[in-house]
Amino acid sequence: MEAQGLKERALLMEVDKPTKRMKISPNHQMTIPTEFYEKAGFTDEAIVQFDPIGRRLIVKPAIQNPGFDFSEDILRDLIKKGLQGEELLHAFQKAKQEVPNAMKQLLADEREMAHKAPQKPEDMSLDDFLDSLPDDEEPSGKNVK
Repeated sequence: MEAQGLKERALLMEVDKPTKRMKISPNHQMTIPTEFYEKAGFTDEAIVQFDPIGRRLIVKPAIQNPGFDFSEDILRDLIKKGLQGEELLHAFQKAKQEVPNAMKQLLADEREMAHKAPQKPEDMSLDDFLDSLPDDEEPSGKNVK
C-alpha cells in the first residue's frame, strides 16, 4: 500500500508541469530548452542523477557549495581578534582552507552518532519504538511526548 501512495504522489507532482519532447543526438546529447534553462538557473555546469525507480534523469544546476560560504563569518571572527592588512589576509586564507576538512570531520562525527543511535527492531511498530526512547527537549523547551 505504501508504494501505491508514493506512486500516486509522484503522479500528482507531474500534473501541470511544463514538458517538452526533445531529440537526443547520436552522441547522447540533449539541449535544455531556454525556458527551462532560465527558470532553473543553469550556468555552465549541471548535476545529473539517475532515479532507478522512476527511470528518469534529474538534471539540476551545479551550484558551487550552496550555503557553505563561511567567508563573512571567518572575516568577522578575524577582525574581532584585531587582525588587519596582510595578517588578516593570511589568516583568512588559512581559515578558508580549513573549512572543507572541518565539514568532513563534522559529517564523520554525525555519522558516528547516527550509528550509535538506537535502531528500531523490525517486529516493533514505530509508535512503540518512539515511546521507548527517552524524552528529549525540543528547542522551544517543551518536552516531546
